[in-house]
This record gives sequence, C-alpha cells and structure tokens, in this order.
Amino acid sequence: MENQNNKKVLVVEDDGMMRSIIVKKLKSKGYDVIDAVNGKVGLEKCLGEKPDLVVLDLLMPEMNGFEMLKLVRENEDKQIADVPVIILTNLWDKQNKDMANALKIQSYFLKAFLTTEDLAEEIGKFFRSEKNTEEMI
Repeated sequence: MENQNNKKVLVVEDDGMMRSIIVKKLKSKGYDVIDAVNGKVGLEKCLGEKPDLVVLDLLMPEMNGFEMLKLVRENEDKQIADVPVIILTNLWDKQNKDMANALKIQSYFLKAFLTTEDLAEEIGKFFRSEKNTEEMI
C-alpha cells in the first residue's frame, strides 16, 4: 500500500456502487477517505472534516455539485474555500465544464472515460505536484 501522508479525500457521489468503488480504490492507495451521498451531506463533511481534496459528482439529489462547490468557495475559512476539487461527472458539455472551471476546480473528468485507477493516479499526481510546489517556496 502506498503511503499518501494521510491525505484526506472527500468523495461526494450519489451512486452507491460508484461511491463504494472509488472509496475502496482510494483507501487501497493509502488515502484517508470520507464519503457523502449528496451535496448537502458533502458540504457538511467538507466543513467539518476539512479534506485535502474533494472528488465531486455534479448530478445529485438534495444539493447538486455546483451548489455545493459554490458554497465551499464562498466559505470564510480559507482552508475550506481553497480546497482542491476534481469533478467526476456524466455532464460533458462545454457549458457545465465552463461553469465548473469558473468555480476553480483542479480537473474535470467524464465518468465513462476514467477508471478508478486513473482517478487515483490523477489524485496522486495532484498531491505530488502540490508537494513539489511547497518545497520550492
């Protein structure tokens, strides 16, 4: 198992099977994983747990990913407001991608074209590049 220095990842996904597969894969890579069934629960967990990164679906009941992300970005706590977010969705049109980018996301992926191994690798690359940036400062 890879050691990811206890990086905490919040997975916000309403599809139970998809969420379970992502959580299992990320835990196998050494991440501390928290999960949420929708944006409302995701927001609560983001505020309470202060994850190092969020994997966020956009189409969810109660509160969608855009609503959650907007509230996260407006938070007074800079650690919460600046949390890196990777969008993992079935919405692949330019308008939704532009809306997500306007909310300062790290990456935007279509579920159909990204395996959980690819997702874990993207998260690992993000944390490695973040670490390298911190070491240069």
